[in-house]
Amino acid sequence: MANYSAMIGLGVLSGNAGIANSFEMPKIETKAQRLAKAAFTTPVITAPWKEKPSTASIGMQVSQIKSMKSVVDKPSAFIGKMPDDVKTVFTAYKASERLRMLAEAATKPGVSEAERAGLQKAFAKGLADMKAYLSSAPSDKVDLAYGRAARQVQSVGIQTSSTQSMTSVKGELVADSVNAPLSGLVGNEKFSITLKQYGTKDTVTLDLSKLPQPPSLSDVVKAANAAISAVPKLNADGSALTDSKGNQVSRYVTRFATLYTPTPSKSPTATQAEKDAGRYSLQIQQDATESLTIDQIGGDDAVMVAAGFTERTINTDTNRDGTPVKVGSTTSAVAAALTRFDRAGSDLERRTLTTLNATDRIATEGEQLRQESSATRTKTGTKDATVMAALTTQAMVTDAEGNSYIVGTTAGDLGTNRGDGKDDLALIKVSSEGKVLWQRTLGTAGSAQGAAITLAPDGGIVVAGTVTGGVDAANSDGDMLVTRFDAAGDSSFETVIRSGGTDVATALAVAADGKIVVGGRRTGSDGNGNGFLVSLSATGVERGQRTIDAKGSEAVRSLAFGTDGSLVALTNESGRAVVRTINLTSLDTDRAKLDLGMADARALAVASDGTIAVAGATSAEVAGGKVNTMGGGRDGFLTRIASDLTSASTSYIGTSGNDQIDSVRFMNGAFYVGGRTDGDLAGKRSGSLDAFVARIGVSDGAIGATRQFGSENRTYEPVIVSAASGGSTVLSALGLRRGTLTPEDSTDLEAQTDIRPGDSFKVKVNGGREKAITIAEGETLSTLTEKVRKATGTRFATVSMSYAEGGRALRIAAQPGQEIELIAGSNGRDALAKLGLDARRITAPATVAKGAPLVTPGGSFGLDLSDSLTIATKDDAKIALARMEQAVSYSQSAYRSLYWDDAKAARADPQKNKGGGDAAAIARINAQTASYQDALARLSSASSSSFSFGF
Repeated sequence: MANYSAMIGLGVLSGNAGIANSFEMPKIETKAQRLAKAAFTTPVITAPWKEKPSTASIGMQVSQIKSMKSVVDKPSAFIGKMPDDVKTVFTAYKASERLRMLAEAATKPGVSEAERAGLQKAFAKGLADMKAYLSSAPSDKVDLAYGRAARQVQSVGIQTSSTQSMTSVKGELVADSVNAPLSGLVGNEKFSITLKQYGTKDTVTLDLSKLPQPPSLSDVVKAANAAISAVPKLNADGSALTDSKGNQVSRYVTRFATLYTPTPSKSPTATQAEKDAGRYSLQIQQDATESLTIDQIGGDDAVMVAAGFTERTINTDTNRDGTPVKVGSTTSAVAAALTRFDRAGSDLERRTLTTLNATDRIATEGEQLRQESSATRTKTGTKDATVMAALTTQAMVTDAEGNSYIVGTTAGDLGTNRGDGKDDLALIKVSSEGKVLWQRTLGTAGSAQGAAITLAPDGGIVVAGTVTGGVDAANSDGDMLVTRFDAAGDSSFETVIRSGGTDVATALAVAADGKIVVGGRRTGSDGNGNGFLVSLSATGVERGQRTIDAKGSEAVRSLAFGTDGSLVALTNESGRAVVRTINLTSLDTDRAKLDLGMADARALAVASDGTIAVAGATSAEVAGGKVNTMGGGRDGFLTRIASDLTSASTSYIGTSGNDQIDSVRFMNGAFYVGGRTDGDLAGKRSGSLDAFVARIGVSDGAIGATRQFGSENRTYEPVIVSAASGGSTVLSALGLRRGTLTPEDSTDLEAQTDIRPGDSFKVKVNGGREKAITIAEGETLSTLTEKVRKATGTRFATVSMSYAEGGRALRIAAQPGQEIELIAGSNGRDALAKLGLDARRITAPATVAKGAPLVTPGGSFGLDLSDSLTIATKDDAKIALARMEQAVSYSQSAYRSLYWDDAKAARADPQKNKGGGDAAAIARINAQTASYQDALARLSSASSSSFSFGF
């Protein structure tokens, strides 16, 4: 060991520390450290945070950042000469620092609304630019991610054939014991059970009156199984098949059973779901080739109601210091309340089913960030961070099995359909009991709005809407769209009706032979709007068009087919309500026409005897006769018109306030209307604007049962009614719903997500060539997984379908030492985003071979940024500032990972820190060397002073 004591002594005696300083005392490195250090070859380049700071004021710097085209620096001659890793880290650091300055400026007091808006605009664009840059930034040893570093990624959960149980259907929990009486049953109900297999169909009856009274789950199971078992399997000659013991063999293996769900938690803080879980339900066990449909025999009619609403709530939360949260009240996004009115022919008994919502994913992430911030946590604890997006409902129809289909518009997420912030047409299927069975969106590159819906004669669901922007390979300036779905949610056709003007769809009707007519409004280049009709074949092929031009402002409001096959069209012509009957073979020719005068007519329906009903709102009497007088103000009205349009009579529904009818349906001898009132129509008003449902006679226009409903601080949007013939059942008492109970949900990606055929993304392995993954017609998660697996290769990535919430997910994991880059598809056609995946790189560190260095340059780093970061408010800016400061620090860490230092030396040879052998001796030498160096440094700092040594 070298001894530097003499040098130190000479320096002390002479008072000249420079004598010893001329001798550098190098650290002694172990073999492991030398081997690791040799890999750190990146040339040292002065980091930007060590450069001379700008002399411009903070305000001037912020102004300069706001005026930049992008916070991400463009490649320059100087930057271009840097190693890829340094180039990426420096660019990310500078972008992070600029965003940090914007966030800091937004936290200052006195920021005006206009100034904050400018800061937020620059900040949001900066985040987007930075995310795009880092998704494919040059990389060698450092992988720098916008979010968090990851070795694998996983898509949203998607239904597959394996996750849709075709052999077991679980009912709702309804009983505490299998032998306990079932509530909600009279005991004399009868149910039809229809079983299908390989083209054969049989219907058996479950008669509760023949069971012990009151019936229990156990009784129901025994009776149902006995009825099913009694259906024999047949020999070729038509005789019943028997087994070796002579017993009859049942045609179907489907059986009913009871299922117990234990209580997962008995904690006093258990949720309602936990409290209800320890109960019994029915379970239907069946072969995958069989299906089962159930309905109540002789069930009363019901009216299904979908009504959008907003609700104003008062925020009473307090911060941890006891001060009230600043926001005093908020108004919720538009949601849809789903209600069923049973016994439609008598008292219209109301039954609340569910609320339909869409989710604002970005706002939800932002709320989660706020809740993670101690400044915004309340004394009452963390609330549900979910933020809803507006979901408007435009139309609804109910099929013969009691399932309802609701069409509307949302810019948010619907289940696994991920919104992109633009409006999209939404289609939701719910059961007779209000359970969501599936949800669909169009997923076009542009925007879309739902408008109308009806059923085809064969049970298909036909939907009309309006599309703007990119639709597959073409652009639309605003065109009507017609698409058809089956019961599983698969689309059979999608027709965009293109024109030279801007069109808006508002109405839809399907004839008995399947032909389709869609109506709306067309606005030409001159700005004038006319009514517009288009006829299509049953397969969506356009057959003809008609423009309704009454030399004013016209629009088609509603369409239906009369009992004689003629098209009935309701139009608004400069404020006047006009009804036409048209021969479908000649759209341009009116068979008859009736002008009802100035009225806001909105909907029509046709009774079985041909009577036409027109409904809406009016401040003046409608032309023709009247059943009753107006109530004052604006009234809802329903006008009954003869099929040949020769006579009309109006019934008014109104208070002294504002009343309106939004929709009308015919069912079994009566018209049913849905509307809104701010008065006391059928009881005292509960909210700001209540909803109501009423029955009106077809023959006499008499107003029957009327039900008004609302709640405090709630304002209803248009109230949409749908006829559910035979829909008033007690199946919910059995925990079941009307219709086919075997899962009916398509497993196509186009149905499960808002992916469309032709959407794409690319993958790149270890910086090689890009390989495109394009979504095909009928693509499923299984076929997509195989495509990605082939593109990456099993040597470089593990691609699989993993379990996830809602089903299975596409999982891509890099193999050790490999890098997989996911590259976004074109704007609006990016399949990655629609799968819930970001464009990014995923890397996995190489497996460390025996004897290889334990420390290597670079690594994977994440800036932990989120698209939900915002500086739109001072509090949000504080959260964003903390995240940007963190991102700046992480980018600096990524830079330091490229260069050797003492910390890496310590990690390179962990044996050195265990205190034994040669490594321990080396550690003691380096410690003593450091002590000598420290002594010399102190001497050097004191060399300019006079010392007295006492001699």
